[in-house]
Parts: sequence; C-alpha cells; structure tokens
Amino acid sequence: SGSGEYIFTHGSVDLYRVDLDTMETTRIAPSDGIAKRWVVSNDGAVLAHSEYLQQEGKWRLYAGANRSKAVLERADPQGKIRVMGLGRSPGTVLVADDSGEKDLAEEVSIEDGGRHELFGTLTVRHFLHDRDSNQLIGATTQEEPGATFFDPLLLARFKVARKAFPGLNFELVSFSRNLEWMIVRTDGKADSGTYWLVDIGSAKARAIARPYRLVKSADVGETRRFAYAAGDGLPIDAILTLPP
Repeated sequence: SGSGEYIFTHGSVDLYRVDLDTMETTRIAPSDGIAKRWVVSNDGAVLAHSEYLQQEGKWRLYAGANRSKAVLERADPQGKIRVMGLGRSPGTVLVADDSGEKDLAEEVSIEDGGRHELFGTLTVRHFLHDRDSNQLIGATTQEEPGATFFDPLLLARFKVARKAFPGLNFELVSFSRNLEWMIVRTDGKADSGTYWLVDIGSAKARAIARPYRLVKSADVGETRRFAYAAGDGLPIDAILTLPP
C-alpha cells in the first residue's frame, strides 16, 4: 500500500530479526493469532508490546515480549489505541489513544504504568523521533508553526525555517540530526508545491524539487486555513482555496 503497511485478513503478524549481512531471519516473538504491536529498543530488545483483543473490546500493554501482568489496560471496541514507539525518556513508550472524544498522546512507563499526557490541545499529524536514540522528540501539528519539539533548541531551529516562508503552507518532510538540515514542502499563493533543502547553519534554503512543474505561478490560487463551528458547535478545520 502507499503507506508501506499491509493489512492481512487475520490481523496479526510475527516479529522477526533480520541480519542484513547474511539475510538470516530469527523469529523474536509470535503473534499467537492476536493483533500485536511491538516496541524495540536500540539494542534490539523488545521493550514492550501491545495486544488488541477484538472480541473482548480491550487493549493491553505489556512490558517485554511475553504476556505477564498488563502495564495498562483500556476498553477499545473499535481498535483505536496504538503503541507508536519509544517515549521521550528511556523506559517509556508512546501510546496514541483515539478511542474517545479527544485524541490523546501519552508517554507510558513500562515499569509502573505511569502516564503523562503530551501535546495538550495540539492536533498531531505525525510523531517525530530522534535519529540516534529513537526517543520521541516532538510532533508535526495542524496548528502553526506546523511542529512542536520538547527541546527548546530544536523548536527554535524549526521556527527559523518556518519564518523563511511567510504566507505559505509549510510541512516538515524530513530532517537530519539535531535539525541542522531539513527538507520541507511549501505550497500556496504562487507556489504549486516546492521541496526545499534548508541549511540552518548557513541560514539558506535551496529548492530541490517541484512535483507540479507544469503548473505555473499564475495558475495557483491562494489557500487559507481556518476554523469554524458547525451547527452543533463541533469545531471544524477547513481550507479555503481562492481562484487565481
């Protein structure tokens, strides 16, 4: 599929380790016919895993690869809770819970199940992890400036890149260690879509790709993102595209 994920009819997969030199595969943990997701630490050990029991409408989080006492258990009739990787600090994992009226992102300790809610009222698009440690460092968001980081230095560097493209829609696509280099995508106004390589050290940005080269600047209308309340008071996020 386009997302890189494949859905099987039985809804469960096993976890394997693959040696890229010898191509030898070793099964680390079986699914046992249960929909599971694993979190693996940098040394290759299974730090935690989750299980979704559809018939029971329950989701559980366990420390390690084996089933013991659940660290966390929640009702989940529609399969809306997922473990998304490592948390901000060692010994924690990131759990995304979309089962209620409000989407939650929580850092959960695998030792005692302690939880800490992350990102407040921000609407998360993608979670961001460190290139070396794989620990959670922030997230891209629907709200401006388009991303948030726990480290003030990383947030400051991102805001510098965002400030270079005023009036345009702005998306963080990829980044190097410590956000010294970023690939960002812009569009809006006279920009049908441009990928930029941003060098924070030299404060320069270079256009590297345009996915819609045949669309001229004069053909692109301005877009504006805004929010409004529906008839029942539900907040709606919308995009208005004006004619060129």
